[in-house]
This record gives sequence, structure tokens and C-alpha cells, in this order.
Amino acid sequence: MTYNIKILGLILLSLIALTIGSTTDLFGKVFPYLINSKQDTTKDNNQSSAPITTKNFDVVVYGDELQGVCAAIWAKKTLGEEGKVALVRSNSVDEPLGGLLTRGGLAFLDYDKTNWYNQPVAQCFRDFLNKSQVVVSCLAAEQAEQAMAEMLAEAGVSIINDSPLMPQVENQAIQYVDIPQSNVRLQANSYIDTTQDAELARKAGLAYYRGYESQSPELANETLAVSLVPLITGLTIADLRAIETQIFSNGDLMKQIETNIRENTDAEGARFWLSNFRVPLYKSSPDGYYHKSIAFGVAYKLHRNLPFGLKGFFLDKSNICLLPDNSLSWNGLLFK
Repeated sequence: MTYNIKILGLILLSLIALTIGSTTDLFGKVFPYLINSKQDTTKDNNQSSAPITTKNFDVVVYGDELQGVCAAIWAKKTLGEEGKVALVRSNSVDEPLGGLLTRGGLAFLDYDKTNWYNQPVAQCFRDFLNKSQVVVSCLAAEQAEQAMAEMLAEAGVSIINDSPLMPQVENQAIQYVDIPQSNVRLQANSYIDTTQDAELARKAGLAYYRGYESQSPELANETLAVSLVPLITGLTIADLRAIETQIFSNGDLMKQIETNIRENTDAEGARFWLSNFRVPLYKSSPDGYYHKSIAFGVAYKLHRNLPFGLKGFFLDKSNICLLPDNSLSWNGLLFK
């Protein structure tokens, strides 16, 4: 099991490095802000006295998730050549366009199980998959960003970066939105909020869906788990198969894993987690892989002397993408 432990340890070190890097970046942003707060206040006061520049659009879309990109493109196509549509985002021009699929690093595409592909509303997503050169399941962030930028340019949608919006509301309707740091005002006939957390709607005090409420009112409090999606280099699919084979072939370890699961969850939960218990890493598509067995993740917990459970860190049945540069995008690390 030495080889197994070393490789699993490398995965954890990748996570630690990712977390430390994120924390260091946060400190780098916080301390300069504290030091320069007085200067920023002076600058804001000077800006507030400057004249406001008003820009008019038919539609303003706030948020650069793929849903926002598609909403902006379809609005422009619907309005025609004379229509004016802007995609506004709070991110700087240097930050990748695309939200979860680029900045979030979510490479494995979890398609809807319904017949979505033949629906008219899926056309933009199909165009995006083609431009991003997705084989079946996996998306490279750089190609995703380039595809979205090209689609917006081809449609004639304006992109406004580094522009958090402040709405002005009258009679439960947004009249206009301001970009305070640039003294720009955007006026539009329609405003579409496609941010992850309904940022514009919340600021405006307007109604918005929570959780999965748009699918059913009973799902308002249901959300997805938080997950880092690390990119792992130096580890191959063959390596993962070898580790899993070592786990499966160790009868004592497999018994420990099963016992640990049964002792720390109810009967229904045990049936769920132990399904496909001895099924090896599955190639779900030419570019994607899926851990059908939970044995891999629980073996790591046992190695760390931790009981089976969803609290804290948990290595779920993972979706794994093999990206063009041979790195592995690992979607299955949960934190609660």
C-alpha cells in the first residue's frame, strides 16, 4: 500500500497548495486595501463630483456565466442588427470570461438527463460545445474562454468589465444601473441577472429564486456542495487504475471500508454508498472517467484515521477529465 499512500498524499498536497495559494492571494488583496483605503476614499470623493456618462442599451445582462453569455447572444439575435446589448461583469479584463467553467475550473460537464440536446433553447450551448472543441464530457478552461469571447463578438454584444452595478429602483422595477467607480450609468429596457448569487436582484430588493426553487418551491433550501476542482499533473489514468486495483485486491482493507460505511450511516445510506462497490474506474466517454466505487475515497479516510462521513473533507465518487495537456481535472472533492 506504500505506492497507494504516496499517490493519495500527493492529491492532498495539491489541495493544500491550492488552498494556501488562494489564502495568500486574499492577504495580498486585503492588506493593500487597508493601507490605501484613505487614498481610495479621496479618489471616490473626486469621482462623485465628476459628471455621469449615460449609455443606453436595449438589454443589460449582468454576470458572465455561460447562461449570461447565451442570454446576451440570444437577446442580440432577437433584437437584430439595430439592437444594443451589453454583458456587464464585475471582474477585471484580466480575469477569464466564463465564471464557473473557467475561473471555477469545472471541466467535467454534467449533462441533463432529459432530451435537452434537441430543444431550441439548447442551440447556444451546442454552439459553445462545438467552439470549445469538447469531445464529449470535458472542457478545457482556456478553450471555453476563447469560445465565449468569439461568440459574443460574432453576435455583436458589448462587454463591460470591472463594473459592479448599483441599481436604482422605482415601483419594483430597475430604472437604471450605475457603475460608481467610473461614473457611468447604464439605462436599458430590460435587465437580466445571471450572477451565481442573484447579486443585482438582491441589491435592487427584487424577488429571485433560491437554491433549486425554479424547479420546485420545495427545493428552495437545496444547494450544491462546495468543491475545489484541482488540476493534477504527473498522475495518469493508468496510475489511478493501479491504485484502485491495489485497494480492491486487499480483502482486509475492503472489509474495513465496508464496515466503516455501515457503522457511520443508516441502512439506506449504506446501500447507496456501497452500490458498485467493486466496479473499477469507468471510462464514461472518450475524454472522461468516473469512479463508480466509493472505495478509493474511503480508503484515504481510513489512511488518515478518519471515520466515513460527509462532514469536513470528503473524496466522493469522482468525475475525472483527461485534458489536452494530459493533466487531470478532479471533480469530487467535497467540503461541508
